[in-house]
Amino acid sequence: MINNLKFDLKHIANQGVGAKETYSFDLPVQFEGVKALSNLVGSVTIMKLEDLFHVTIDEITLTVELICTRSLKPFSHEITVKNATREFYIDMPTEITDINDLFLIDKKRLQIDLNEMIRQEINLHFPAVPVHYEGSDELIKQYQTEAPAENKPLAILKDLLK
Repeated sequence: MINNLKFDLKHIANQGVGAKETYSFDLPVQFEGVKALSNLVGSVTIMKLEDLFHVTIDEITLTVELICTRSLKPFSHEITVKNATREFYIDMPTEITDINDLFLIDKKRLQIDLNEMIRQEINLHFPAVPVHYEGSDELIKQYQTEAPAENKPLAILKDLLK
């Protein structure tokens, strides 16, 4: 997985608290288990705070290939992440609630690597059940049958409404 989602902090690190920079990107990406069909497009805002950098990603879009659970055919699906935020710490905090939510900057290069943050957000926005509705309708009609009356206990209510 080689992605160029690293952002330089040299300029903003020398500014005061509250300084921020915004970057836009449109680049090819590869994430494990994700077949990307388009470039990753979006923007990122980095704000310097006292002992960390607050990072916000906005309007991230990526078209991926999924396998339909009904037809078992591949289809394209656009994933959109409207907004996500993370804190990237300059130094290891004294109290850590969840090690998986801990992000540190690269102090040697003064960079933030957003690969893991964006990978997590992309994975969180996958559909729970990938279904491609175009073409799946034919498959549904092929196997759809009318249920027998004994399996319709509320069918009698229809007669009461007349």
